[in-house]
Amino acid sequence: YVARSQVAAALAEITPGRTQAEIRMADGQASNTPNAIGLRTPTARCSLVTVDITTTGGTIVCTMVGNGQVNNQTITLTRIADNNAGQGGVNTGGNWTCTTTAPAALTPAGCT
Repeated sequence: YVARSQVAAALAEITPGRTQAEIRMADGQASNTPNAIGLRTPTARCSLVTVDITTTGGTIVCTMVGNGQVNNQTITLTRIADNNAGQGGVNTGGNWTCTTTAPAALTPAGCT
């Protein structure tokens, strides 16, 4: 239970960065620092937050702090580039996905 809540807390700490990242993309501005999208590093649950936002997509990555199952695992928010033809030709552009290296049993809803 503790480890799962640590992963969820790490996700909660980086999720607000998506909004500012979208604004910067809409303004044609790239970002490579957490501060540029309203985040900080480190945080209570992220020993390191890295950002790589281009004008069309990018990533926000948290290297997690926690117990043995969580420590040094990552959780990543990835924005799919606009007009990206996904599976079956469906446009998946503009969507955010969540992935983690933490064990599957600890993965928050909506992450893989």
